[in-house]
Amino acid sequence: MKRSSKPGKTTSAHADDVLAKDPLDRLIIEEGLRIKSISSVADGSALVLTLTNGTNVFAPLDEVPQLANAKPDQLLKYELVANGTAIGWEELDVHLSLKGFLTSIVRSEVIRRLTQPGQRGAVMIPGRRSSDKTKAVQ
Repeated sequence: MKRSSKPGKTTSAHADDVLAKDPLDRLIIEEGLRIKSISSVADGSALVLTLTNGTNVFAPLDEVPQLANAKPDQLLKYELVANGTAIGWEELDVHLSLKGFLTSIVRSEVIRRLTQPGQRGAVMIPGRRSSDKTKAVQ
């Protein structure tokens, strides 16, 4: 690593040397999470992203407006971009990031849990732990 002009400091132009603050960025940048492949569910209502850690992520097309009107054969004409951190559909002129997909899925899941009648369980807020002491708001 290069030395900075300031004593005791180092600098780097390499992305590998940058520490991410966002948990999704940490997974993608520091742990190397990538999109391995994409398929479509049988009825064409969602894409299935297979990630390099073996996880399958379902992305409903009604939550991806850029792809909602695409034909099934068009959806499968994708290209992995930026070393698997994004997907591009040249024919549709659409490019989406892995982080964007994951953010959308997390958002949808939180909304589903908050709006589903009788749903029990905690919805964690990033940066807080269930063991943190909190003050009641009156």
